[in-house]
Amino acid sequence: MFWIGALLVAVSAYPLLLMAREVWTGSYVEFRYRLRPLHWSQTATLGTHKVSLVDDFPSSPDPEARVHGTVRILVDDREYAVANGVQIRPHFQDANRYHGFLFIVSFTDSFTGESNIAVMQNLGVDPNHPRLPAGGFDFQYLRFRAIVLGSDGRVREDTFFRKDRGRPPIRAALARFVSPSPMGFHSDLMMGWPTLIYPFLFPWASALVGVLCMVAATVLRGRSRVRIA
Repeated sequence: MFWIGALLVAVSAYPLLLMAREVWTGSYVEFRYRLRPLHWSQTATLGTHKVSLVDDFPSSPDPEARVHGTVRILVDDREYAVANGVQIRPHFQDANRYHGFLFIVSFTDSFTGESNIAVMQNLGVDPNHPRLPAGGFDFQYLRFRAIVLGSDGRVREDTFFRKDRGRPPIRAALARFVSPSPMGFHSDLMMGWPTLIYPFLFPWASALVGVLCMVAATVLRGRSRVRIA
């Protein structure tokens, strides 16, 4: 019974550790950062500084209209970067206009007191990375870019792969706004819809049963030794 319990605990330990890391990281990010996503606008201000997303497509009365084009990222009305191949929804003037490609997030670091505005961009999968053996792209090499404006007016840029999103975890917290699928901080094992098998039977119930088996085996062994003595 003890070894059966040990086996159940062993096979359950790894996903439980990953889940614990996700919960801890989420709590840390929530404690340290205050994120304010701009769902209603393509312009954000920070003190006397301003960030805007601008394209040349006129408004459309059709909410289903889609075009691919270029979006200019302006910082204090100066072109800082250009995003190419963006799917634009001309009907919308809010965050829906560049849904899945560009998004503006304002956030404050409570540790430093610094306020920032981040323009998050989905750059797509790195074309230089080899395809998977079965075909298609490895989405661990999906690239994101963060253009961050600080309260002092300085702009810094950070480009990273999806597989590196958790170092530091603020990357993942920001990249989620342009990710094509739900995304965890380090892994995605908590992003799927829960079923009876996962995670209730495995790894939660399997770990609990394993621990109970080990405790029961230890108690029974201790009692048998007392009787023999």
